[in-house]
Amino acid sequence: MQKLSFFIFFCFILGGCSLSQILLDTDNDGVLNHKDICKDTPLGALVDKYGCALDNDKDGVIDIYDKCKNTLSLDIVDAQGCTQR
Repeated sequence: MQKLSFFIFFCFILGGCSLSQILLDTDNDGVLNHKDICKDTPLGALVDKYGCALDNDKDGVIDIYDKCKNTLSLDIVDAQGCTQR
């Protein structure tokens, strides 16, 4: 919360931003834009504190699209997150 207060203070001192811009969450992931590293998170995806969609099995396919949620970390997967055979 202290970081947000600091950000708001400097935003108003420097001018050019409003409270509505500060509290904006464009992709509706629950992470405000000024903290959001992943600006276009798919609607409904669970995110980390930086606004990036979770990929719990670390296969490169985010959980919301992952059909095979427990692939091994070294497996080569298809677009649905399933091991290629």
